[in-house]
Amino acid sequence: MAAGAQLEREQNKEQVLNKMKARLESGYWAFHAPLGFKFQRKNGEGNILVPDGLFSNIFKQAIEKFRDFELNTIEAVRRYILEQYKLNGIKKSLSPEATKTILTNPLYAGYLEFKNWDVELTKAKHKGFISYQTLQAVEKRLEVRLKPQIRQDLSADFPLRNYLLCPNCNRPMTASWHKGKMGTLYPHYWCKYPLCSNRNKTLRQAG
Repeated sequence: MAAGAQLEREQNKEQVLNKMKARLESGYWAFHAPLGFKFQRKNGEGNILVPDGLFSNIFKQAIEKFRDFELNTIEAVRRYILEQYKLNGIKKSLSPEATKTILTNPLYAGYLEFKNWDVELTKAKHKGFISYQTLQAVEKRLEVRLKPQIRQDLSADFPLRNYLLCPNCNRPMTASWHKGKMGTLYPHYWCKYPLCSNRNKTLRQAG
């Protein structure tokens, strides 16, 4: 009897997993709703993901700010989200790993995948709150940041070049020497972003 009950449990489990996989392959998310979404019952389709107001708005802003270089690191995105949590009375923590998941979650763009069950990236039935182009742009930014690069403009004269951020647009600043009225050279950092109101305005290097 015990062996028969165990076999029945295993068969039921397999049936449930097969149904979940089939639902994923049909474009429906079959697990818990990720933060930023909630489930809503829809006739003929069952539970389907819909944006969860406040969280989806915060994540959308954070993701698009990272896409547009207004936020330049995962840590900057994390701090931004936590600031928005605080402003809206949300008492939640956020790890760097969870922040990266927010930036790269295809569900937010209306797509899904589950590699553990060989479910490749596919268009989902639910609507995302960011575009697929935004997701691709973010992933590209993260890939570039992870690739080790040998910079051609490294200089002992300007150790903060591309690390110092513009106080106006929050993008990396470049640096160069500028000649004064008496021919003296002065080191300056400056923003080169075309749309920044501080473009080409120099910041004197201390020391």
